Amino acid sequence: MEIHPTTELSPTQRKRWIEIQEANPDLQNPYFRIEFAESVARLHPGGEVAVWYRGDDPIAFYPYQRKENSVASPVGDQIGCFHGVVCARESNFDVGQLIHHPGFRSIPFDHLLASQPWFSPWHYEVLDSPYIDLQGGFDAYRERRKAKGHSNRAFAELGRKARRLQEEKGPVQLLSDCRDVSVLDTLVGWKQQQMALTGRRDLFSQAPWVLSFLRESLEKKDPAFRGMLSALTVDGAVVAAHFALRSRDRLHGLFFGFDRKYAAHSPGMILVLKMVQELETEGIVRIHMGKGDERYKQMWKSGSHSVAVGGYERKRINALLRPRLYRARRWVSTSQLGPFAKEVRGRSLRFKDGLLGHSG
Repeated sequence: MEIHPTTELSPTQRKRWIEIQEANPDLQNPYFRIEFAESVARLHPGGEVAVWYRGDDPIAFYPYQRKENSVASPVGDQIGCFHGVVCARESNFDVGQLIHHPGFRSIPFDHLLASQPWFSPWHYEVLDSPYIDLQGGFDAYRERRKAKGHSNRAFAELGRKARRLQEEKGPVQLLSDCRDVSVLDTLVGWKQQQMALTGRRDLFSQAPWVLSFLRESLEKKDPAFRGMLSALTVDGAVVAAHFALRSRDRLHGLFFGFDRKYAAHSPGMILVLKMVQELETEGIVRIHMGKGDERYKQMWKSGSHSVAVGGYERKRINALLRPRLYRARRWVSTSQLGPFAKEVRGRSLRFKDGLLGHSG
């Protein structure tokens, strides 16, 4: 195994990464594209790739973000919504060369493909990552849901809300592939408001490179990897927006927001309805929503991938404590204490940011 800076892979290594990724059905997602890892690495220091070989032929790649404290975090930190080893399904390589590398004391993950067996000894929990299957269009999507016993009544209700919104406020339109940076800035503003209201730290102030990444991705035109911004307008005004990463016919949602003045009209859900109705004509056959059991994801999903949360810890005490701490936090977040715990955490983060001079 060799370790290389992400931006310094050779032409041969890049070519093999792309060949392997495109040949493996499990890796048909923009987060497994080499362009994602390279784009992040140019803006966010610490991008590296572990490369395994059979003879002189690269057979597996594991991209990560090296931290100052010898932690190999997933590429992109908070915006890395899928990760794993880029390799063939039946690859045979020694993951221990990475796990026991002297340069790392910790290798955490939170959206790792659970179907990859190499990290399974270090899984804390396996969760669903829902997706929407648009093959054949909206009617085919609804029929597949109906065949599985799911009700489609919510879609009819959203259709009525969309018509009511148009009657009361003006024409409702989907901008399916919007390139307007001002719409992206509006979406970022909504997300910052949401973070403040829910007591979360402002990601865009904490990690300024994220906004640069979004802007650069939106400018790309390569069908293999680019950003895709969708927006819902009412009488010409943007009332909801969705930023995703696109790789050919796959879309993976990243940021989603709406104008709270229109909250009573459910503009965010109307936007999703319009996307599901129309994006198949744009060549999109699957929309990944990311892990989580939020109600809206359960409402829209066609199926799901399994992703693992966990991590390798070199220190034995950390290996014992971190899974227990994770499960304790999960229990609190899913119990009646959840809202109170979120508020306490939000206050502590804001206090810490004040002490350290951070904004957000």
